[in-house]
Amino acid sequence: MKNKIKPRFFLTRTFVLLIIMLLLSSCLGIMLLLRTRDLYKEQDDAQTDSAVSLAANIVSERINTRIQMLSSITRIHSGAATREPRRVLAELKERLMYYAKTKNDMNYRHLFVADADGEVTNSEDCSYNIGDYDFFRQALRGSATTSSVISDPAGNHRHCGGFIAICVPVHMGAEVIGTLSAVMDLRYAALFLKDINIRYNGAVLFLVDGENTVIANSGVFRDLNMYVSAPTNVFKFMGGILSEQERGELAIQMASAAGDSSVYDYASKSTGRFISYVTLPNTNNWKLIAVSSSDSIRNSQQKLMMTLGTAFVVLALLLMTIILFVYFYAWRSSRLQHISNAMLNATGLHLLTLHPSGLAEDFDGRFAELLGLPPQTRSFSFDEEVSTKGRKIFPHVPFKGGESLRLCCTAPDGRNIYLLIQIAEAAPSGIGQAVALDVTADENLQRRERELAYVNQLTHLPNVESFSIMLKDKIAAAGADYGAACFFIGLDEKDHISEVFGRIVLQKVLIKTASLVAEAAREFGGEAYSLDYGDFVIYCEEDDSRLLHSIVEKLRHTLRAPFKIENHVIEIASSIGVITYQEYIKNNTPTVDEVFRNGIVAMNLARENDGIFVLDRDTYDSVLHNIELEHELLHAIKNGELALHYQPIYDATTDRIGAVEALARWNSPLFGAVPPDVFIPIAEKNGFINTLGDWVLDSCIEFARTLSKMDVCIEFNVSAIQLLQIDFAEKFASRVKNSGLPPHALGLEITESSIAFGRERSTREKLEAVRGAGMSIYIDDFGTGYSSFTYLKDMEAEWLKIDKSFIHGIDSSKDKREIFKAITAVAQTMGMKTIAEGVESREELETVLELGCLYIQGYLIAKPMSDEALLRFLADFSGLESLKDA
Repeated sequence: MKNKIKPRFFLTRTFVLLIIMLLLSSCLGIMLLLRTRDLYKEQDDAQTDSAVSLAANIVSERINTRIQMLSSITRIHSGAATREPRRVLAELKERLMYYAKTKNDMNYRHLFVADADGEVTNSEDCSYNIGDYDFFRQALRGSATTSSVISDPAGNHRHCGGFIAICVPVHMGAEVIGTLSAVMDLRYAALFLKDINIRYNGAVLFLVDGENTVIANSGVFRDLNMYVSAPTNVFKFMGGILSEQERGELAIQMASAAGDSSVYDYASKSTGRFISYVTLPNTNNWKLIAVSSSDSIRNSQQKLMMTLGTAFVVLALLLMTIILFVYFYAWRSSRLQHISNAMLNATGLHLLTLHPSGLAEDFDGRFAELLGLPPQTRSFSFDEEVSTKGRKIFPHVPFKGGESLRLCCTAPDGRNIYLLIQIAEAAPSGIGQAVALDVTADENLQRRERELAYVNQLTHLPNVESFSIMLKDKIAAAGADYGAACFFIGLDEKDHISEVFGRIVLQKVLIKTASLVAEAAREFGGEAYSLDYGDFVIYCEEDDSRLLHSIVEKLRHTLRAPFKIENHVIEIASSIGVITYQEYIKNNTPTVDEVFRNGIVAMNLARENDGIFVLDRDTYDSVLHNIELEHELLHAIKNGELALHYQPIYDATTDRIGAVEALARWNSPLFGAVPPDVFIPIAEKNGFINTLGDWVLDSCIEFARTLSKMDVCIEFNVSAIQLLQIDFAEKFASRVKNSGLPPHALGLEITESSIAFGRERSTREKLEAVRGAGMSIYIDDFGTGYSSFTYLKDMEAEWLKIDKSFIHGIDSSKDKREIFKAITAVAQTMGMKTIAEGVESREELETVLELGCLYIQGYLIAKPMSDEALLRFLADFSGLESLKDA
């Protein structure tokens, strides 16, 4: 049933005076008619601009809604700011698997993550690059945007026509490390123009990209020679309404308006068609174009107005009768009624009379059906079920004109119906003539957006954003005696479960774990939240140590219990890191970011301490110091903070310095002199050891050009991690050969641990390639590791460096002398030369020489020194006797 406005006709003195004035105004009728036409045209233009602007705002809001949804997916908690971009992007790709339903709901063809170079690897392990697309480069500069009409970036659907992409940047802190893109088939681009219709001027809407390619349209022209089929250039469809010159002028005008969100108009002089267009913001110069139809209501009204106006003047002059005027007035009222009824039906508005008591009446059958009532119902009383945010609405104070209400009404079938009611006019009694609009779809969309933003879509627990907001409120309201604890829970075997059972089983494991965590949290009055990457946190307003210990044990016992998923018995291990509020207000009030950092540190430490760790401030400061040290080390080479020092090795057979050992030294502006036994393990842990090793090799090759002229060899250390590189041998051998250095100008030192644990074959093959490039092989610190002569035989090393622990006090220890003598004898039998490390006294020197070791290294000879100091030392060194004089 349709809305209706009842026509009313009143006989007044004004009506009689109009008939009398008709005689006097006849001579001015034509002039007034022409003037009215001009004014009507101006008003129509303004109305068209307003309608086009409103349509553009709707389209922009729909586009921005999608952009905001994608941006909410890319949010990364602040703890991720210290990690590597590749890992963050990889974790974001994993998180996209949880948004498969959202992808289908939004009609996306693809959701994919690209790194800063444009490289994309989708879920099917198909790689491609989007670095050449404008939308990617613009997003990489930090701006969310849309693309022009493009082919499928993945190359999988080129036969399906065109695509458009929505792209948002992925931030890690202030840096853009990649992008998240959603690709949509043009078949679904019509959603941007859904339910948008400018009925008054019969306009056909075109949504075009910056190159004027049609993305979507609201319909087709009624002209026989025009048919719209996207994607193609919009000007191909204007041949019937614009001349070639006009199309060129319009194209230039549209190009000059790029970036301007104002509505621009263009009127065809040849056909009288009216074209309006507006550039949409944040869309890479997308435009909304409205082309008026030749048989629109607007054109029909203009023609009919001129025809009837002329007829009115002629009939007024000829007949001068009241009947003509009554007929004209009745026709105009009827026409107004028709237009008003059509507008009400098109916009979905409902007219009703609303009483302050909640009684609604004088509405049509469609409104009754909307509320779940029989169509013949003509009155309805809103009861106490109607409320706004829990506040009772009715009875209401007397209504006033312009007042608005937003109601949530429960239909008999249980559906929630959201109504926006605008009081257009109110009687003195407070009864209002109102217009009601069904906004249920918008309300559901907003609720869905809130769920996406604040609820984890897999576990249905409040997500990290909800936890951050809650934590911020709690910290702001906390006093000095406030006590609370956060239990950060991480599953230790997520990757293993995914590898063995698959992604679907892992998701079900996370869902099951979430229910266990939530149930445990409710038992002791806590709140459970789901963090990113399958971790959880429980917030509890309790800081009693004994109670916290019992809670942790309860959690561990609950999570350790095996459960069944798809015929698989799953038993998971968890790490629980605990932080308490009181521990961190000793010096200052913590921030939300600090709580996250503390929680992550506590959870990581729990993995190293039997799955449970209660973090205190001192431990956290120690971990933070190591993190800062690791961060500074990454920039040490670039900033020139690392340097090589060289310790001479004395050759007793020639009474000269025959070699030097290169030792890395780090003088940090922040931490001062950092010992190698501190920064080398850090470099090995974070993978920086390979870059550090390359720098050492390059520096030694450069300095060896000078020392080789003095017949002095440089030996340098290689980490076991470097030996694990696939291209280690090729890279080192290539650099040494290309250096042009003479044979044995360089020596490579490895430790015993580098050739243990079944890696001896791989190590032997790599060392053979290095030895083939002319480098000598040294076994460093022999005696501190596995001390296996079998390994030494397989490696065919040329030099064996006996650890200083066997040298100190050797002159007074018979056991050490016997061990030293045995090592030297076996080494000589295997064709190896020995070097005594750590010789610091004359007595130690004389003893090792007597025992057959003729190569000496230690403070007695010289301490490690810079390259310039070494050159001076070599120039001044004239044999062992010169050291006695010194």
